[in-house]
Parts: sequence; structure tokens; C-alpha cells
Amino acid sequence: MSSFGDTEGVCFRQQDYVGFWKRLLIDAVDLLVIFLVWLAILLVFSLTLTVSPESMRGFSRPLLLGIGFLYLVLAKWSRWGTLGYRIGRARIVNFRGEHPGLGSLTIRFVFFVLGPF
Repeated sequence: MSSFGDTEGVCFRQQDYVGFWKRLLIDAVDLLVIFLVWLAILLVFSLTLTVSPESMRGFSRPLLLGIGFLYLVLAKWSRWGTLGYRIGRARIVNFRGEHPGLGSLTIRFVFFVLGPF
């Protein structure tokens, strides 16, 4: 018995998996949505508040991470998913073929953010 609980998972056919080009499309759409929301919020803040560009730099990275978390974790966790997943007609499932939990999506986001480092 494994210390991780269930050791049985679901096997899928090869054609059930999202291919490279569809995965690239999904990621491009999702990253574009995150970037556009981030840019719109920064634009609204810069137009409504008299804030210097230097102080906006300190605000922009945490804002980008927050938007990324909301979109890549909470939107995927919701029943609607992200725009990229909807366009690509894909869905994310856990090892047992079920809708993933908030914890596993958060860990996935952390690896996405820290992966390049």
C-alpha cells in the first residue's frame, strides 16, 4: 500500500490526450488572457491614479501572479475552465480521471511559475 492513498489510476487511449499543437494553442490563449487582464488593470490604475512608473513596477509583478493564480487555478477548478481549455475542447483530470482538486491545481501553478527557475 502506498503512503499516497489510492495506487490505482485511469488509463486513457493515446488519442484522448491533447497533442502538442493543441496544448500550445491552449497555453497561448490562456497566457494572452492573463496578459490582457494584467495590462488592462495596469492601464486603469495608471489613468485613474497619479502613480509614477517606478511605483507601478513594484505593483505589477504581484498583480500578474495574482491574476495568474485566479485564472490558472480558480478558473480551471471551476466548472467552466479557462478560455484556452474551452477553445481547445480539453479538460484537465486527476490520476483517477476526476475533476482535479484545488490543491493539485495550486501545486501545478507553483511549478508553472517556478519551473523556469
